[in-house]
Amino acid sequence: MFEELLAHQLTMKPAYQHQMQHYSYPFTFADKTEKLQYSAQFLKQLPFKLTKAQLRVIAEIAADLSQPHPMQRLIQGDVGSGKTVLAAMSPLFSIENGFQVALMAPTSY
Repeated sequence: MFEELLAHQLTMKPAYQHQMQHYSYPFTFADKTEKLQYSAQFLKQLPFKLTKAQLRVIAEIAADLSQPHPMQRLIQGDVGSGKTVLAAMSPLFSIENGFQVALMAPTSY
C-alpha cells in the first residue's frame, strides 16, 4: 500500500509542478451568511457532529481552494471516518463560488 502511494506521488510531482504554473480562480469564503449557505446548511443537517480533525481538514480544503492554483488533496481514513462528508465540501464550496460541479464516484474496480 505504501509503495503504491509513494509511486503515485512520485509520478504526480512533474504534473504538480506543471500545474502550479497554471492559474485557477481562487475561491472566497468571506460572507458566511450568503455565500456559504449550501455548505453551512449541509453541515447543519448532518445527524452527527464533526470531529476536530474533520473541521481542520475542511478548513485546509477551504485554504487550498482560496489559492491561485489548483488543489491536489488526498483524503485517507478508515471506513466510517467521514471521508465522504469531507469530500462533499469541495463541490459545495465550488457551487457557492458560482461554478458548476460534476461528481464521479467509482463503485468497483
